[in-house]
Amino acid sequence: MKQPDQFMIEGYTITHSATEEYDSKGKPTQTFTGVSLITAPHLTPTITDLTCVDGRFLRFTIDTVEAPLSILAVYAPHNQREQQCRDQFWQALTTQLSTHRERTPLLVVGDFNALALDELAAIPHATGPHFVPGKTAEEDEPDDAAEGDTNQRQFHDLLASQDYCLPQSWMQKAPRNRHTHKRPNGDLVQLDHAIIHKDWRNIIHDIHTLPGAALNSNHYLVKVELQLRTKEAKRTPPKPRHSRTPTAAQRQAYNNHIKQNLDAITPTTDYSQPPPQLPLQSQPHEQWQSLQAATKEAISDHIPTTASFPKHPWISQATWQLIQQRSAARLAQRFDLEAQLHKDIRKQARKDKTQWLKERLAESEATLDPRQKWKWIKRVRSDYKPRPNTCEHWAAPPTPYTGPTDPIHPAAAVDLSPITTAELNAALKELAHNKAAGPDSIPAEAWQWLDDHNQEALLRVLNQALLTATIPDDWHHAIVVEIYKGKGPLTDPASYRPISLLNTSYKLFAKIIHTRLQAALDDRLRETQYGFRATRSTSQPIHIVRRLIERAEATGQTLYTIFLDWEKAFDKIHPDALLTALSRYGVPPHLTALINNIYTSPQFTVAAAGKQSTREQASAGIRQGCPLSPYLFLIVHGMVMHDVDRELTAHGGSLPWLYSQNQPFYDLAYADDTALIASTAHRAEQLLHILQRIAAHSNLHLNLKKCVLLRSPTSQNTVHFHNGAPLTIEQHAKYLGVTISSDGSSHKDVLTRVAKARKHFNSLHQFWRNTDLTLKWKLRIYNAVFIPLVTYGLESAALTKGDLNRLEAFHSQSLRKILHFKSTYYTEVLNPTARTYTNQEARQEESSMENSALQFFGTGF
Repeated sequence: MKQPDQFMIEGYTITHSATEEYDSKGKPTQTFTGVSLITAPHLTPTITDLTCVDGRFLRFTIDTVEAPLSILAVYAPHNQREQQCRDQFWQALTTQLSTHRERTPLLVVGDFNALALDELAAIPHATGPHFVPGKTAEEDEPDDAAEGDTNQRQFHDLLASQDYCLPQSWMQKAPRNRHTHKRPNGDLVQLDHAIIHKDWRNIIHDIHTLPGAALNSNHYLVKVELQLRTKEAKRTPPKPRHSRTPTAAQRQAYNNHIKQNLDAITPTTDYSQPPPQLPLQSQPHEQWQSLQAATKEAISDHIPTTASFPKHPWISQATWQLIQQRSAARLAQRFDLEAQLHKDIRKQARKDKTQWLKERLAESEATLDPRQKWKWIKRVRSDYKPRPNTCEHWAAPPTPYTGPTDPIHPAAAVDLSPITTAELNAALKELAHNKAAGPDSIPAEAWQWLDDHNQEALLRVLNQALLTATIPDDWHHAIVVEIYKGKGPLTDPASYRPISLLNTSYKLFAKIIHTRLQAALDDRLRETQYGFRATRSTSQPIHIVRRLIERAEATGQTLYTIFLDWEKAFDKIHPDALLTALSRYGVPPHLTALINNIYTSPQFTVAAAGKQSTREQASAGIRQGCPLSPYLFLIVHGMVMHDVDRELTAHGGSLPWLYSQNQPFYDLAYADDTALIASTAHRAEQLLHILQRIAAHSNLHLNLKKCVLLRSPTSQNTVHFHNGAPLTIEQHAKYLGVTISSDGSSHKDVLTRVAKARKHFNSLHQFWRNTDLTLKWKLRIYNAVFIPLVTYGLESAALTKGDLNRLEAFHSQSLRKILHFKSTYYTEVLNPTARTYTNQEARQEESSMENSALQFFGTGF
């Protein structure tokens, strides 16, 4: 058994049991490419046990309400093949049928390369009243056949020995709907069959050939109709939506309910006493279960629910009725009616959305809630982001960790004392509102509603987890949702970023641990790591890269800059590598044991399109969505780069330097966005090879197709990966949201930025033309959305006069559209004051760029 090859086209899954293989001269090394399966999107969730015995057999099961239906697609060798090959096929097919459970149906379909002998009529269960033989036994001896039993004889013996039948023989068909193959001489015969055990014959409703189907083959399409009901994937029942803004009386009742439930079972803890001996032996699970149950019950009893809202709020009642009619047509298999209704729905929905957006944009100016003010602007300018429809396993089991384990730093002074009320309140303030809850359905606001007494109960649970180095069982579970990255095929899981929805109580705990780790370890992290660290941003690495490239271009020196793309860096970190990195950075064993407990057996459920997968266990990676995860990645990254440094200097060498020997560096990073920089191709290749080899210990691997090499104008050599493949050489590369050019120019970046801004500006066409909105509100939107969009990263860019003119042109054109001014000449003649007004507004963009540059260079960087 082996797993077949699969790929997707427009939502349909294509499965091959074998792939084409060619020799060095391009000639095929096998005479067939196996059998294939095309699965419609709505049927994909019901397909199970998809395997292939070899290239000639593809087997899968459809999960149905009555009994699972197994289908075996086959491709028999023709009669001219050697006897051993044919015998192996028929023996394997007999084994598949004889080992199948008789209580579930098995339908065998495919090219048997066999005509039906007239002797089949003598087998009572094998044929029906409309059986038409393909040949007699006397005719079954073609001159060009190989020695041994023919396929016809083997097919006859199979039906007789396994109690299988030809269900089509119970159906009266015209010859054109029965023949499946056209021979070179023009004869029409039936070589493709569908057979099933005699006890399951009645589930087959119809079998007929479609000779008019456009297939590039001398075989015709055979359609088999069955009656069965597939099991729908279980949809997650909608959770009740509770108000996120309860009244003071409701919050008081909520807290009283929790207090009454907890007072009888939770003792008071005096945190003024000295810290206990670590680790504690008691576990936090029971305390957490009591607090969780009391909180959920209090929410249900005292926090009112809010009315549910439709998936798309702009859908009118008339459109909704059309959608219901389409669903009824689909169930009735009225596909022609469904297609027509689908067109009508799309047309009507566009009208609904246009009218609805006009109303929302008008309302946004009057509302006092700042979230609502911006909500509809963001909706109009954002690109379409599809909903994923797959439930994927994101992390594969890694190989054992084999990297270095010696200390990098001495023991760090990480605070291990009990968590204080001040730390809890600081973490509570940082919890975002109106966000999706985790598996326990308790929103972040529920913990912020707690009074001082009930906060003490939450604090006891957090301290119990800290002091025992064990988190409650529920905190291991996460719901993983897939966020489309905005690029790549919609059906490819790699085009989505998995985000873990964790219990908000765990996120509180993780935030506190992160704060303590950061206070003790931040000065130990790599100096060239700018991600997730205070007083650092993307501006610094962008500035450094630009200055190095400009210097190489101005002096004529060679410079090789490699922009690396890690393959799912967060999702694939080796759990042992994480623990090793913590230990090598001096994290106390107790805290290392706590983080080990968090990541030892993380469980997840993938939610997509209103459905949830079964609960699985991740074997690698750190959770995106956990407050602790980004900082843990920085520690692993620092360990990897430290080991690269050590190997570079292992034999008395020095670290590469680009500008000053007193401050050598060769890498820049913002989290996993890494750039390697060297003055020669040999050194760049050496750095790349060492990094690839050492990072592999931590299960970090490069996406070779997405790594890019930028060379200065005088650089001509090529850099290769460890496996010998050359890096892709480009003149422009995307790094941290800006376009870096090999000649140091920012012209390409300005062009790209202006084009993106213009696209989003035009998407707000309805907003700019709406006469019910004030000019002040429109300019506020423009300054908050589009000024940052066009000026991002330009504080360190060397702009030419042409680049500045292009930015000013976009700014002026945008303002004219907002202010409803016509062309420059037309306005100058009929409205002389327009230029003065526009010039005042135009200074906004220039001032923004100047202020950003002054602020950036004023940091003392």
